[in-house]
Formats: sequence, structure tokens, C-alpha cells
Amino acid sequence: MQPNPISPLLAELLKQYPPVLDLEQGAQILKYPTVNSVRLAFCRGRLPVRLRSIGGRYVFFLSDIVEFLETGQPQEQILKPHPTPAPTAGKRPGRPTKAQQIARRQAEA
Repeated sequence: MQPNPISPLLAELLKQYPPVLDLEQGAQILKYPTVNSVRLAFCRGRLPVRLRSIGGRYVFFLSDIVEFLETGQPQEQILKPHPTPAPTAGKRPGRPTKAQQIARRQAEA
């Protein structure tokens, strides 16, 4: 059985990058303008490459990026983005006004 050959693109990128990339390096290869845009794409479910968490940090595997660049097929995410909190319904009530306090006291009496 022959070993799996390394693709030319992977060999070329391994000369420039480590096998595990941080968000900045992944953004550079995937042509995202900033790290924040990578995070936003992940939260919106539009990041085409698997994002992984190692030691509490988000990272890309270079092999995943090469697989996406060669096939053009988006990969299923292993991680799920943190849910955004639901907006509160209307304005929260603050301290009652003096008129409201007096009205409440009169209603209680």
C-alpha cells in the first residue's frame, strides 16, 4: 500500500505556514480582510472551512484549508457558534416616577 501523496498546494503552503494556523494566518490564506471578518463569517454560518478549538483558541488545520481550496466545497463545522442573546422585548422599566409612586400608595390605601 502506497502512502497518500501530498498535494502540490499543501506542499507549497507547508513551506510558508505551520500545519495548525491561528485565525490571522487562516484569514490571510482565505483572503479575508481581518480576523474579525473570519469570526463574523463563522457566527453567521458562512465560513467555508472547518474551525477548530484547541486549548480554548480557534484554529484552522492547513489540510482543511487546502481541501477547500482544491475542491471548492464548503466543509461542515464541528464547532457551533455561541448563540446571540435574544433582544429584550421593549424598554425595561426603570424607577417609578413620583406620580406613579403616589398613585400606587393611594391604590393600596
